[in-house]
Amino acid sequence: MTLTVIKCRNLKAMDITGSSDPYVKVSLMCDGRRLKKRKTTIKKNTLNPVYSEAIIFDIPPENVDQVSLSIAVMDYDRPNEKLLLSHREPLGMMSDVAHECGCCRGGKLMKKSRVGHNEVIGVCRIGLDAEGLGRDHWNEMLAYPRKPITHWHPLVENSEQNAEILQFPCPDTYQG
Repeated sequence: MTLTVIKCRNLKAMDITGSSDPYVKVSLMCDGRRLKKRKTTIKKNTLNPVYSEAIIFDIPPENVDQVSLSIAVMDYDRPNEKLLLSHREPLGMMSDVAHECGCCRGGKLMKKSRVGHNEVIGVCRIGLDAEGLGRDHWNEMLAYPRKPITHWHPLVENSEQNAEILQFPCPDTYQG
C-alpha cells in the first residue's frame, strides 16, 4: 500500500512565532495496535507544508480489510539548547571571580539541553473502522486497486473538547 502525503493547509500555529514545524506520522493499525509507523520530513516554519512524499506499507492483499491508517500531523519541537558560561575572569593580580549558579563547574563551559516534546496538531483515520470520509476513501481505494485515489481529509484536534477542523490530503493507492 502506498500513501502519498501531498500537502497540508491552514494548520494551527503551535509555536510562539505564529508558525509550526509540521510533519506527518502515519501508523498502520490492526485491532487497536500499531504494527508499523512512518514519518514524513519536517517542514520548518509553515502552516501550509508541501510534502509529496510516498509512505509504503507492505500488506498482503488478503489482510487489507483488517488494517487501518492512523494519521497525525505533528509539530516538531527542537531541543532547546543553551550554552551557559562561567564568568571566571582574572581581575588584575588579586583574584578570580566566579558566579555560582549550579550549572557551571569550575569555570568550564557547560551545555544544558531541555528536550521539547512534539505536539499533535490534528489527527484523522482511514480504514474500514473509520467513519465518514476516512471509510469512504478506504472503500474507494479497495474498489479501484491500481488507481490513485486523492481526498482532502479534515483533521480533528486530539482532545475531544473544542475540536477544530483543519485539512490535508491523504491520497492512498493499494498496490497489490
